[in-house]
Amino acid sequence: MEEEQSEFRCWDQLPPDVLGLIFINLSLQELLTVIPPVCKSWSKVVRGSHCWQDIDLIQWSIRWKPHQLDRMLRMLVTRSSGSLCSLHVAGSLISDSIVKQTAQRLSTLTFLDLTYCPKIGAQALEAIGKYCKLLETLCPNMMFLDVLGKVEAEDEANAIAGTMPRLKHLDLGFHLISTECVLNILPRCHQLERLIINVCVSVKLDHQMEEEQSEFRHWDELLPDVLGLIFTNLPIQELLTVIPCVGKSWSKVVTGPHCWQYIDLDERSCRSLSHQLDRMLRMLITRSNGSLRSLHVSGLQNDSIFSFITENVGSLQVLRLPRSLISDSIVKQTAQRLSTVAFLDLSYCHKIGAKAIEAIGKHCKHLVVLCRNMYSPDSAGKVEAEDEANAIASTMPRLKQLEFAYRCISTECVLNLLSCCPQLVHLKIDEFLSEKLDHKFLKEKYPKLEILLLYLVILFESDESDDDEYLDM
Repeated sequence: MEEEQSEFRCWDQLPPDVLGLIFINLSLQELLTVIPPVCKSWSKVVRGSHCWQDIDLIQWSIRWKPHQLDRMLRMLVTRSSGSLCSLHVAGSLISDSIVKQTAQRLSTLTFLDLTYCPKIGAQALEAIGKYCKLLETLCPNMMFLDVLGKVEAEDEANAIAGTMPRLKHLDLGFHLISTECVLNILPRCHQLERLIINVCVSVKLDHQMEEEQSEFRHWDELLPDVLGLIFTNLPIQELLTVIPCVGKSWSKVVTGPHCWQYIDLDERSCRSLSHQLDRMLRMLITRSNGSLRSLHVSGLQNDSIFSFITENVGSLQVLRLPRSLISDSIVKQTAQRLSTVAFLDLSYCHKIGAKAIEAIGKHCKHLVVLCRNMYSPDSAGKVEAEDEANAIASTMPRLKQLEFAYRCISTECVLNLLSCCPQLVHLKIDEFLSEKLDHKFLKEKYPKLEILLLYLVILFESDESDDDEYLDM
């Protein structure tokens, strides 16, 4: 009588479907070992289909051996009695054969997670597609590139396309498949709303099909010269080591001429050995393929690398080679190859003399900036410096800027430079090492000329010349 008047039911009187809704919140271990011994009604519910509409074996896939996992899957699918909606076996070594055997009992399945299951292949997926006509979500994703290669991955993708027309969500991440294979899936799975693939390891898809209305281009669709302009803002270390690993299109740009119109190895020159610097120069100049416009490198140690540079720089406009050990003879031999150079820095190159300067002036008719500074007064004395100054005066009438610091030259030699180079607007010389100049006279006769007089002898000076304005001359 008390029970009849009670508004609550006892646990053993609850309908099986209600108990099933409660029990699904328990772990698989509790469902299989704790609930059955409680009472017959609970044991009957666990052995029936009410607790097995959603099966998740992810936690057990790591702990159990493959044969134990196969046996457990077979038992739980049997208990579901055709009511199974969701199955998760990600990360397991479940076999291809057990999937094919149980596929016909999975006809009500709508969600299947086979992520990182390396033993499941195209035949298992084909069996699933054949019997699971309600399947809407499939995740056969892999953790890494397919062990069996591209053929196996494409067989799986084609099996999906041929047997799962109602699929709405598909995750094929890290499967190595071609564009044709993806395009085979799209029309056959016409209800597909979400497709996950890894573009980094597959052949590039034509995103214009997917985003016809997009006004922006993808990075891999940018023209090589545009990418080259962007990449030139990166350090050489990143250009050589990081960019090539991103994708084929980026790697192709970096190995081509688009990134190497401007090469600056000045900082790297101080840290690299001679043979390393030579090898780097040869590689980058070869990549430039004749399009090099500006080169800055310090401390060349031999004539052969200078000769290589002159042979492969048909459009060079800025050449800066301070502190290099190139000889007078090699400069005379190769000067005709530098006819396009407008900015030349040969500062602190003590093996070069007046004959090399004269050859440069004879062949480099576009030269407007020359830097010929030295560390200290010429060891050869005043004669050598004046010979160079006179060579400049006689062969470089278009010169606009001249740096001739720490050179011992006379007032007459300076005046000769000024008269022979009428376009000169910037002159850097050392007053302490030369005879006194009449500043008032110079200002009156050359009002546009800026003369920088150095009063102190400095052992090392920074290269302050701005060469950007001469690239387009």
